Amino acid sequence: MRKTILHRTLAGTAALLLLFTLSCNIDDEGIFYRVSISEPIVEVGAVTVIDFNDANNIIAHTKDAGMQLYNPVTGDWSLISVENSNPIRANLLATDATRVFIGESAALEENNDLYTILKSESSPTGTAYNSAMNVVSMGLYGDVMVVETTTDFEVRTVSSPTSAVTDGTFSTATYRSAQVRAQDDDTFLVLLQKAADDTYSSYLYEGGIRYPVTTDLEQPVRAFFVDSTDQGIFVLGDGSVYRSSDVAATQPTDTANTITLKTTNTEFTFLPVLTNGDALYMQGSANIMYSISMTDGTVASAEDDFVTTLSTVDIISYIADGTNHYAGTVEHGIIEIEFAAVP
Repeated sequence: MRKTILHRTLAGTAALLLLFTLSCNIDDEGIFYRVSISEPIVEVGAVTVIDFNDANNIIAHTKDAGMQLYNPVTGDWSLISVENSNPIRANLLATDATRVFIGESAALEENNDLYTILKSESSPTGTAYNSAMNVVSMGLYGDVMVVETTTDFEVRTVSSPTSAVTDGTFSTATYRSAQVRAQDDDTFLVLLQKAADDTYSSYLYEGGIRYPVTTDLEQPVRAFFVDSTDQGIFVLGDGSVYRSSDVAATQPTDTANTITLKTTNTEFTFLPVLTNGDALYMQGSANIMYSISMTDGTVASAEDDFVTTLSTVDIISYIADGTNHYAGTVEHGIIEIEFAAVP
């Protein structure tokens, strides 16, 4: 996003002052969006970035302006029209190879209206998709959701929603809530809260196989990442960092490392992770950026790993395509993130 500087003709000292200001700020110009304390608030509210469309524009959910298409080159926003009668929920978003799925709010235990947005459309609209399920959570970055039936929470794909995935059924008599967050279509985590004592258990699904992550803990998993070698990092609600050297072979254990997490609205059960290849980052309290080692779970300050200034923005979502990295924020719209170097 490029900043626009309004030039005015001033006389005397005022002209010199303007020239001095421009010379001091010239380094902030360029193709990368730099965030500073003076950066204006973007009037779309909190932004959840979902996916790129076929033209590399970003499909996003915004708190105040509905579904939007964002052009990262021009900085323009355009409304994605959806014929929804209730607001689209920020935790009812998912995606597959060709579509983005979105769901609107519904009364307790009632079915949700789901819609699809085609990534191939340059000016997309939301099309009615399904209204036969009570969807309680969708995976955001993958083709997965949790549906509540009269007896169970069922983990289903959004694209083929008629039945649960293998080992994807959990009794509502045992669990009071179920949430899902996907890393991609093949890797996602289901978080469950027990009805009897409010403790949390979680399961990682990778390649269609279910693996236990945590069992009957007082803290929920708030963030996770599995790298290309199947090492897994799982961050709990109190900031504890759990790690598995191979998620398919060993259940994660506490590394005794912690990260000071930010306080979030309950609408965002899961916290975003930022990745650069197999490097993992999270934004903690006071917007401080931290790295989390995949090899031992060590937490360290990571401000120097970023060219983009992130201390003045509150990140709530993140997507990358291998080259370009973008974050959705609470007040500053969508920003592009530039890393200092590939680790």
